[in-house]
Amino acid sequence: GPEKKAVCERRGVEAAIDYLSEDFVDRIKELTDGRGVDVIYDPVGGDTYDEEASALRLTEIWASACGLRTLPKESQ
Repeated sequence: GPEKKAVCERRGVEAAIDYLSEDFVDRIKELTDGRGVDVIYDPVGGDTYDEEASALRLTEIWASACGLRTLPKESQ
């Protein structure tokens, strides 16, 4: 939420995204000129897997501490 985003920004994060109020895939694509991010670290897992796959450069790292799931077919 906005409180966590504010903490990140105070600690010097270049770009914090509140996935509850923003489309984080669109925001990531905007911030990276459409390339996607090099690393996704998701310590919780859950309903954002498909969106995370869309935001990740396919040659990079995706770490999830919870559960396993295959990438959507269009990402493979």
